[in-house]
Amino acid sequence: MKVFVTGGTGLLGNHVVRELQGRGHEVLALVRSPETARGMLGDDVALVAGDLMDPEPWKSRMEGMDTLIHAAACYGEFYRGGSASATVDTNVSGTVGLLDAAVARGISNIVYVSSAAVLAEQDDGPTDESCPYADKSEDPYFFSKIEAEKAVLSFQENHPHIRIVSVLPSVMLGPGDRGPTPTGSFVLKLLRGEMKFVLPGAHRIADARDVAHAVVEAMRRGKQGERYLVGGPKVPMAEIYQTLTEVTGRPTPTQSITPGKLMMMSRLMTVASWITRRPPPIKPNIVKRLQAPFWYSSAKAQRDLGVTFRPLSETLADTASWFQQEMTRP
Repeated sequence: MKVFVTGGTGLLGNHVVRELQGRGHEVLALVRSPETARGMLGDDVALVAGDLMDPEPWKSRMEGMDTLIHAAACYGEFYRGGSASATVDTNVSGTVGLLDAAVARGISNIVYVSSAAVLAEQDDGPTDESCPYADKSEDPYFFSKIEAEKAVLSFQENHPHIRIVSVLPSVMLGPGDRGPTPTGSFVLKLLRGEMKFVLPGAHRIADARDVAHAVVEAMRRGKQGERYLVGGPKVPMAEIYQTLTEVTGRPTPTQSITPGKLMMMSRLMTVASWITRRPPPIKPNIVKRLQAPFWYSSAKAQRDLGVTFRPLSETLADTASWFQQEMTRP
């Protein structure tokens, strides 16, 4: 099968490309920097350079492709200080334009990578695909993913002959996080000894390689118009710190901080970022999300797509090893 992949150098995208190659598919990856892509993906992956918001120069390259996997999004760029309006434009308008271009060139099988963050968090039960959209979001990235998924589902309704399947991953972590993503940055700071406190609360982390497997399975056997949540297990932050110490031998912080004090510090750092023009280390909405009691159920993806989750220790060990290699590279 010939597969066109957007976001080929992203944390998820590069693993999607590898998963496809491992299964013998022919891949054409849309990337912003061919030089970076060659270093990550090797010389046997066909590349097309381009920007999601300017498809005119490259959209003809989708001719003859069987499937589109749309894994590109403005994510890490936003959390590193990118524009909120650019995030919404890229993730919503860029997605709609891409779908139009793909269908016009005969692609009838599409996998769209959404986000578990579009779902309203449930305090008294599992959060899964049956949950409504989050009714409001203080985070422009989360808002953009809600609007983008709505647009994709509307596109499906207007194009019933096109098979569109959506995959909703939780926060991802894994090797190959060149960006890095905000979660990757968190691990990097721990490895560098820059974190001073054990953050309160819990995270829900999925290995990017497990999500990539789910994406390719969705391409193969996902049901048309369906959404598949691939949400990692809920893990206390203290356990993440402890596990990272165990797999790397590097000490991590042991001093705790209360949620209230962390929230106050986060708000002060956010105000300061308006002056320094540097993104705050952690935003208030993320502090709030870490304290939320919700958890994810991936039962549907496990049943229909055969999704499995590797141990957190493996994810952290492989991620840390990759970052350590990058940190020592000349």
